[in-house]
Amino acid sequence: MPADQGSTFDNAAYIAERSAAAGAWSRSGGRCERCSRQVVWHNRGRALGRGAWSLLALPGAGAVRHVVMCAGCAAREQSRGG
Repeated sequence: MPADQGSTFDNAAYIAERSAAAGAWSRSGGRCERCSRQVVWHNRGRALGRGAWSLLALPGAGAVRHVVMCAGCAAREQSRGG
């Protein structure tokens, strides 16, 4: 198999997700947008640990809105189907 067909990494998607995370992080001031708990940039995507948080894409008025949520709020949001 040629090397270019074996890679599943999508650089454009990675850059877009990181840009969305940075924008949401800046807007939220490093806090959960539901409960205002402080979160830690390096703990993005983790379910456990001090300041663990996720970037959630919520439907908005004609566009997706990226929201910073602490691990607890993100788990509640995802369990209710958000």
